Amino acid sequence: MPEMWAFADEYGDPNLDLSVDNVSTHYIVSAVVAKGDDVPMMRAKLEGVREEFFQTGEMKSQTIRGHDEKRLKVLAALRQAGVQAVALVVDKKLLWQDSGLRFNRPFRQYLNTKLYEELFSTFPQLQLTADSVGRSDFMRKFKAHLEDRYSLGTLFDRSAMHWGTASECVFLQAADIICGSLGRCFDKNKLSERAEEIMHAMSPWVIPREWPDPERPASIRVSGADDQA
Repeated sequence: MPEMWAFADEYGDPNLDLSVDNVSTHYIVSAVVAKGDDVPMMRAKLEGVREEFFQTGEMKSQTIRGHDEKRLKVLAALRQAGVQAVALVVDKKLLWQDSGLRFNRPFRQYLNTKLYEELFSTFPQLQLTADSVGRSDFMRKFKAHLEDRYSLGTLFDRSAMHWGTASECVFLQAADIICGSLGRCFDKNKLSERAEEIMHAMSPWVIPREWPDPERPASIRVSGADDQA
């Protein structure tokens, strides 16, 4: 099986109190996935998309915001560039507020791991890069957690996790666009009137998996949840 590369970003916040202003109703983790041999060519194509729509700046969903006509054009260009992605879309109203997920670090660690473990299980040789901005303590603990869980970086393992920054990685920028676009389709506070069009523009090259099951709201007891880092 060929080596695979994945580049992950997130959308939303860990606050489970949805009555607070500007709190996201959903938390989304997405990952752009590519064969290692295809990464250089894909990088060049993504740089072309960035230059066409964002000139000298980064591809950022926040830059597009509610300009859905431009968002649809960017998504069409990403599809034409051959981007493939998977995503976990978490409906926070289905998470119990007294669960271990009420704290920042356990929330992010548990939900990011749900997507990452699917990637590591699917691809025995995986180089995973996740956006690192603003999470230095979280990064250190989370990377150690994943390395221990999957024996990453050992003599007999060819998978690894890395931290990167979107400003230096156009793949992370593409993941940001996908996260924000899914946010326009799911987050009740950011919902677009053109959500159906946006979802159609991402099908079938973005595969979103909704969690948890509405019939089974999640009450998670997370190890270390009392650490509110």
